[in-house]
Amino acid sequence: MKPKKFHHDPAARPGSGFQKVRKRACCGYSAVEMAMSMSLFLFIVSGTCVVVNQAGDTWCSVVERTTLQAQSSDTMQKITGDLKNARDITIDESDPTADVVTFQIPIKVEDGKVTWGAYKYTIEDGKAKYKPKKGYWVQYRMVSKVNKNGKIRKMLVRRILDKDKAKTGDDELIAKKMNCSGGSQKSFRVTRTGDLMAVSLRLRNMDKKKTEPKIRLRSSVHRRNWSDTSNDADSD
Repeated sequence: MKPKKFHHDPAARPGSGFQKVRKRACCGYSAVEMAMSMSLFLFIVSGTCVVVNQAGDTWCSVVERTTLQAQSSDTMQKITGDLKNARDITIDESDPTADVVTFQIPIKVEDGKVTWGAYKYTIEDGKAKYKPKKGYWVQYRMVSKVNKNGKIRKMLVRRILDKDKAKTGDDELIAKKMNCSGGSQKSFRVTRTGDLMAVSLRLRNMDKKKTEPKIRLRSSVHRRNWSDTSNDADSD
């Protein structure tokens, strides 16, 4: 008896091996093959999502750090700009988290005479304005504010004091969020060696993530010597 030819005998009866294979192929895949295909597809999709999310987080971190760096540089320039022309500087180091620095700046120079005081910060018609005030004082200090979630936020402000060194007007916000998690390192520190002023700032971004970027800046500036001019002019 000759063996049946499943691959080449077109007269093979229905139900034989070759016909069964052709019928199964026409009807689709088995349940096992479908499950394996779906598993492989889900594995590829999940891996792609992980890579895309990591790339997105990295890009966001770079943008946030760059933005924070620019904001920190502007803050540092404002502080060092005031200290460069300051006189009668006092530095209170009693707070373990941040220093408090108080001084006067020239608000008018005319005919070799300097009028000392501060520019008072006010908001008029929605715009910030600075008015010269003779005999007033500038003070940089850190303050606390409770946000909507009940958490305490540390901010650096520029405060104006009157002739008696009492607070007057509103504080000008300099840095929204100070980094106070540095242990023994202060978030705002000012040191002085003769006419050389050194400033250190430690800031962090407003991002709620645990991996929020943090910035530490240091800058030094030589205080201008005003000994060649007359002080305390009578004019305002």
